[in-house]
Amino acid sequence: MLAANLIDRLHTPDVFLEQLSSTVRAGGIVVLTSPYTWLENFTAREKWLGGYLDADGNEVTTFETLKRLLGQHFELLSEQPMQFLIYEHQRKFQWSVAHATAWRRK
Repeated sequence: MLAANLIDRLHTPDVFLEQLSSTVRAGGIVVLTSPYTWLENFTAREKWLGGYLDADGNEVTTFETLKRLLGQHFELLSEQPMQFLIYEHQRKFQWSVAHATAWRRK
């Protein structure tokens, strides 16, 4: 399964991640890519998986949350930066770097 630049555009990304264990069979691979650009017009701030400070002032990262939510049912196989370019119009492009992770269902 491929979820490219998706999780930070969902209303409930935690629900999506929790459902992966029932939709991906044992040994199946999930690839997630995301620049982790959480925006409130897509996801309510209280549903963000990272990009904020917790009540104690500690940084919460999306990758750490992914490992926590997926770790029970998935093994992290790899992670790497993945560059991508979005063509907006003739004179405007958007260049970003996503965090790509690959997971195998246990």
